[in-house]
Amino acid sequence: MSKFSLKSIFIKSEETDDSSKQAETNVKKTEETGSNLKFPSHNSSAYIPPAVSISDGILNQVVELYEKGFDSLNKPGYDFYEFFKAIHSVNDFSSGAYKMAYQMGKVMNGTIEKNALIQSADSYISEINKVHEGYRVQGEGKRNELTKAQTNEKQALSNEIVSIENQINQLKNQIIQLEANKRQRESELAPIDGKYQTELKLVAEKLQANDSAREILTAKINTVKHGILTNI
Repeated sequence: MSKFSLKSIFIKSEETDDSSKQAETNVKKTEETGSNLKFPSHNSSAYIPPAVSISDGILNQVVELYEKGFDSLNKPGYDFYEFFKAIHSVNDFSSGAYKMAYQMGKVMNGTIEKNALIQSADSYISEINKVHEGYRVQGEGKRNELTKAQTNEKQALSNEIVSIENQINQLKNQIIQLEANKRQRESELAPIDGKYQTELKLVAEKLQANDSAREILTAKINTVKHGILTNI
């Protein structure tokens, strides 16, 4: 089974408005063509995203990346992927729909069995989890890199301020110039938090979107898996 294409969602941490709009347009087109993979709201097993603040463009971008990756995992022949698509193509999660999809699967692959579908579903989930972990490590690395740079820059300027204060005490004849230097360094220190705030927030949103995207798709797969267990 092939793996997701590990296109990083963290390498370019500043997304343009156009790319966000394009991601939203792509998701909308997918829904309009009948490939909507959202579960009905009445399904108690459907995944409910946590109440966190994630930009729609970022979440749509990452969910779309996961779903395309899921498509890329499909291998020749009939397995859980085709069963999953059959269930979602009719947007019907009733017992009858599962039985009909199973019978259609039997027509396409006479050797297909319930346990094989379950094992196939588990293998897809395993691959999704591997990709999620890879993205998580990337995101944590990016956040640590930014935090370290922020801390180092603040510490360097803070140390310089202390040094200037010491020079003021030791060299009274240079106090006017040193005071000017101190004010300059303090003015440079003040905006550092604001300088990194936007990018850190974006990385945090992408990390959360990575978690949510994994949960959304995994919940969809588990719902169909549960349907197989209970209806076939």
